[in-house]
Amino acid sequence: MDKLIVRPLKESDISTVIIIDALDECKDEEPASAILSVLGRFVSQIPKVRFFVTGRPESWIREGFRLPLLAEATDVFVLHNVEPNLVNNDIRLFFKQSFLELSRRQQELDDWPTREQLDLLCERAAGLFVYAAATIKFVDRRNNDPKEQLDRLLRSPENSAREGKTKLKANTTLDSLYMTILQEAFGDDDLEDDHKTRSILGAVILAANPLSPSAIATLLGFGAKEVFLRLSSVHSLLILQDDISQPVRPFHKSFPDFIVDKARCINKRFHISPPSHHPELLAGCLELMNRMLEKNMCNLPDAVANREVDDLRERTKRHLNPALRYACKSWHKHLIDGHTVRRPAIASGLRQFLEKKFLFWLEALSVLGAAREAVGALDVTAKWLEASPTLDLAIDCFRFVMGFFEIISTSCPHIYHSALPLSPRKSIVRGLYEPHARPLARVVCGLSNSWESSIATMGFPSSIEIAVWSPCSRFIAISWRELQTTIAILDAVTLERITTLESPLGTRQLIFSPNARLITWIGTDPEQIISWDLQTGGLSHILRVERWLRLYSVANPLSPYLSATFSSAHMYILIQLKGGP
Repeated sequence: MDKLIVRPLKESDISTVIIIDALDECKDEEPASAILSVLGRFVSQIPKVRFFVTGRPESWIREGFRLPLLAEATDVFVLHNVEPNLVNNDIRLFFKQSFLELSRRQQELDDWPTREQLDLLCERAAGLFVYAAATIKFVDRRNNDPKEQLDRLLRSPENSAREGKTKLKANTTLDSLYMTILQEAFGDDDLEDDHKTRSILGAVILAANPLSPSAIATLLGFGAKEVFLRLSSVHSLLILQDDISQPVRPFHKSFPDFIVDKARCINKRFHISPPSHHPELLAGCLELMNRMLEKNMCNLPDAVANREVDDLRERTKRHLNPALRYACKSWHKHLIDGHTVRRPAIASGLRQFLEKKFLFWLEALSVLGAAREAVGALDVTAKWLEASPTLDLAIDCFRFVMGFFEIISTSCPHIYHSALPLSPRKSIVRGLYEPHARPLARVVCGLSNSWESSIATMGFPSSIEIAVWSPCSRFIAISWRELQTTIAILDAVTLERITTLESPLGTRQLIFSPNARLITWIGTDPEQIISWDLQTGGLSHILRVERWLRLYSVANPLSPYLSATFSSAHMYILIQLKGGP
């Protein structure tokens, strides 16, 4: 943000508008939008630039706009408050222009559609542009008669619907539109054919990150051409390109919302059930990794650090195809959502994976810069296995990753040079993979028999003043003092340093905000309370007080307040995180 956007705009002194559209479709795992958090830190430095951000009001977006640095610089405009006549006129104009362009490309479309048809389309759209856009894409389908397509659509019954969590007008027929398009895509009632189409659509809807038709084919064991043709049949609901290596996405978020909701998608032929389709994707990921992962697939030289390989990105693209990259990084995300479905085939695939491909998987994550995914994946796996005979192996794999996380994340070859030779003698991972070890030094004595009780350790340059856990248990804040006070925010699992903050004064107290968005510091000087934004490390606000006794967090984790006791008044005062009392 600073180098690419802020500095150039400041130097050019240009006035412009930057549009960020459909923010709700980002895969943002932060409690509040990381994009909005970064914007809040820098937006004041470029006063001639305006950011126009659109998105449905998901909780993490609403929280993002409430961040102290951003809230005061933001005007919120609710689209549903626009005068309905203005919206309907825009949709009618869009329909007219789109049909005019279609009639110019094809013959025998003069005086079409009729005024009555246009009125009915506008009525059914009921203020939803997504309905109008999907209608045009459906009517303008290749190799189909536009008039017949429109007639088929208008013959469908009307339905009430919900788009996500927003209640729409009673005569909205968005669900009916989707049902009509799916009916044509699925065609005749064929159980085997229906299952293939649902599997392919399920991969589009439930994938952790967008997959291409060729990657979907590889994961599900179908032909790439077959996948593309089936997706083409619902092209009006998708963003689908002619290149089968390009990702395919839903055209609008309302379609995934519709097709996974059995109360809305009432035809079982079309319904995508997450508990059924997540295990299917998981099985495909496990099968692909068990079949394709090998030792040193990227042909890295011995003892090299990942950052020392100039063409590492090219090597990973060449030797790890997109489907395999997806499987390595995201297989466990299908295990989370499909945890209620315990299939013997999945348990068997997991055991084979951990017994024969575990270290090769760590290699892949290392070169992809995604070693942190191993921690979450193995934690989820251990919980899923419960009393399974594979549980001890999964726990041992987790201890291996935690014990050598820095090695795994920084140097793929040292998994075999250092991590494996230094693992405990009775480690299950060592017993399974010892033939692959290539130690650069021989351990003469001192190697332990089992894992230590501590999961992860790290050292500090001087004695620690204060250490506190965040309410969500994701972070640890540690303060120590040398020439000045340093505050490190650590990942509570791996102990990776996420953010480093500095202050000239010593630390008297550290406290996380209840939602773990901010860290508040009180120094030895009683006149200041300083808060930083955890996601960016940017200064959030400074509050000056005369004298205080203690700062507390309000019990409610959703509360935006801290509580403080001031000795001058001997009473509790709520401090709003924007900085004002």
